Amino acid sequence: MQSWPSDPADPFFREILEAPADNSPRLVFADWLEEQGDAQAELIRVQCELETCTDTARRSELAKREQVVTAQHRSRVLSQLQSLGVKEVLFKRGFIEKVEIHGVKFLTQPWLLFRAAPALSGLKLRGLPDRQAADALQRLLGYPQLASLAGLDLSQNGLGAAAAEVLAKSPRLAHLTTLHLAQNHFSGHGIQVLATSPHLKKLTTLGLAGNGITSPGVRILARSAGLRTLQTLNLDDNQIGDDGLAALAGSLHFEGLRNLSASRNGITQDGLRGLANSQSLTKLNSLTLSGNRLEANGAVALASSSNFGRLETLVLRECDLGPEGGSALGRSMFLRHLRFLDLHRNNLTSGIQDMAASTSLFHLLETLDLSANDIDSQGARALAETGQLKHVKVLNLSFNPLGRSEALLERFGNRVRL
Repeated sequence: MQSWPSDPADPFFREILEAPADNSPRLVFADWLEEQGDAQAELIRVQCELETCTDTARRSELAKREQVVTAQHRSRVLSQLQSLGVKEVLFKRGFIEKVEIHGVKFLTQPWLLFRAAPALSGLKLRGLPDRQAADALQRLLGYPQLASLAGLDLSQNGLGAAAAEVLAKSPRLAHLTTLHLAQNHFSGHGIQVLATSPHLKKLTTLGLAGNGITSPGVRILARSAGLRTLQTLNLDDNQIGDDGLAALAGSLHFEGLRNLSASRNGITQDGLRGLANSQSLTKLNSLTLSGNRLEANGAVALASSSNFGRLETLVLRECDLGPEGGSALGRSMFLRHLRFLDLHRNNLTSGIQDMAASTSLFHLLETLDLSANDIDSQGARALAETGQLKHVKVLNLSFNPLGRSEALLERFGNRVRL
């Protein structure tokens, strides 16, 4: 245990850490704070009560007061921790739950952070030094105060294999459920050590966008039994290709995956066919494949597969689907549960008329983006007259040659963007 300057509040912090889910130690601390004239006492009480209150009128009153007290306390805390590089804080039950820090100055006086956040569960770190990043992570993860860490965001730090080894070997991450590593250099050996770590077996969300990952790296992930708890995987802006997507589709360990994003990865209709025929990835709720050349046949594969029958979110921006692809989506009998559909810039043109005639595709949609699809007046009329889109809250038709828009405005009012 590090030897830090003593503080009268230390015994209270120990009790809070020993029972992080219990409000009682926090409320006892609030009583002590009130005796010291510290306004944090009210924040603790308001947020603790708000968490358990079921009375609607009382909750409304508490929520209004929480906004005021949180703003006041946030301003004070950021002022106190500014010298440590703290840029943002989020409170829960009166204490900092999540913090964003730039640089590693806080490592010179870590007790200042941990006293302000004795039950810290989320950490976003930016601006790690290029050559000492692994050493800084090693030092950071040595603090026992991070044993309850559930979320760690190290995106945009240029980290590589050395940092991956530090993360993989740290028992401090045993409770981690969310790990964001976008825009680093975690490929090859870095992916191998992360995928085989004995301390990352509770991960439900893994973000690896922009890491230069190719199909061999995805095969490593797909073979890892240690990642079988994953529900959300982000592989945007890599180079996994059709082979990489096939590796995911054939994995025996990703059956629990619910949300998959693999935009701009060189995936074609062949890769999408493999996903459509997967025996494992059959429970997806969200699929994002923007910027891949899927074309009409890719849309056909997607529309005709029962694997996608649970999708609520589908994002296919700039996938070159064309009018035939739009028609295929409109004819789908499986895409009945979509609530969010983004088809920006797909050259749908006349295909929008088949989509508008669909009795299933638009049935539950709340958000529909059809911007920049060369939709003309006939397509606009078909959308205005469709018996579907009853639940739509946002209909984006901007950057289309729609012609006269009175019918659309009359039907959708301020819900349509022209």
